[in-house]
Amino acid sequence: MPCVFLKISGKFKRPVFAGDLLNLIALIIEVDEEGGNIFAEYRIQHATSGAFLTTGSVACRYGEVVSNEGFGNGLPGAQDTLVTTPLTEETLRFEEISKGEERHFQFQISTEALQTCYRILQEGLRPDRLDDFPNWIAQCDPGALLTSSLFSTLVGMRLPGRHATLMDFTTTFHKPVTGRRTYGL
Repeated sequence: MPCVFLKISGKFKRPVFAGDLLNLIALIIEVDEEGGNIFAEYRIQHATSGAFLTTGSVACRYGEVVSNEGFGNGLPGAQDTLVTTPLTEETLRFEEISKGEERHFQFQISTEALQTCYRILQEGLRPDRLDDFPNWIAQCDPGALLTSSLFSTLVGMRLPGRHATLMDFTTTFHKPVTGRRTYGL
C-alpha cells in the first residue's frame, strides 16, 4: 500500500562516516486507523560500537499514491545532482551571524537522483523487499526522503557554512515533492 511522508525529524548525536555499517531500528508508536496515519520513532546505531548516532521520528499517511509524473523518462536539463543552482560555500563564524540572515538554493528531484537512492536502498534490503523502480516511486514518496537530505547542505554550505554542523531538523510535507518542478530550500 502506498504512503506519503507527512513529517520527518532527526537529531544527530554523533557523526557518521563513509563505510560505517549502521543498524536502523524503528518502532511504531501510534496507528491512527481512521486517518490512515502511522507514527514511528527510529534510531540509527553503529553496528560495531553499538553507539546510537541518530534518533528521530516519521509520520506517514497510507493510501495516497505519489505521482511519478516527471520521473522515469528524465527531466529536461536534469543533472546528476539535486541542487540546480551553483553553491558558494559560506564561511561565517558564530560572531558574524545576524538574526534574519537568509540563504537559499534551488533543487529538483531528478530521475538520476531517484535511481541513486533506489540503488542505495537495494544494497541494504533483501531483493524481494523492494519494488521495481516505477512502483517504488509511487509507493514510498522518495522525493521527501531526498529533500530531507538537503538540510545538511543548507547548513554546511550556505548558512552558516563550513564551520557548522546540522544537529537536528524537523520538516513537514504538505504535498509530495515530485519531478519536473524546481523547489527552493
